[in-house]
Amino acid sequence: MKNELRVEVPYLPISVNKYLAPRIQRVGNKVIPTMYETKTSKDWKLLFRTAILRAMKHQDFKKEQTGDGHWYLDCGFVLKRKNQDCNNFFKILIDSFIGLAIEDDKNILPRVQWLDYDTKNPKTMIYLHKVNQLELLNVKEGMK
Repeated sequence: MKNELRVEVPYLPISVNKYLAPRIQRVGNKVIPTMYETKTSKDWKLLFRTAILRAMKHQDFKKEQTGDGHWYLDCGFVLKRKNQDCNNFFKILIDSFIGLAIEDDKNILPRVQWLDYDTKNPKTMIYLHKVNQLELLNVKEGMK
């Protein structure tokens, strides 16, 4: 069993702006606004979760190991446009991993490690790996 998982796909995540959409529900005489997951986001998650499962099987990665400690979700993107905000990708990326490669997202630390641009060949590369606790202590000490 490995302490790391690498997933690479030839497409980009959808933005958090297209992940959820508002809906108005009526309960009696009250109007209650709620959010729901869009069909686009469900379709994207299904596609990406298939890639995650394939990578887990190929790399012998088990989700049980992510229950302890913190895990980095290092990301690299080849974006279609220079004005794309890759920070809007984290919500759907992390939610796609829940239940497959991670038990809970509370211990996941997402980071963008590199960006590139190509209008015709977008790409997403993910590297999930355990955080060295000494590294976290050094970062904490440096912030004081």
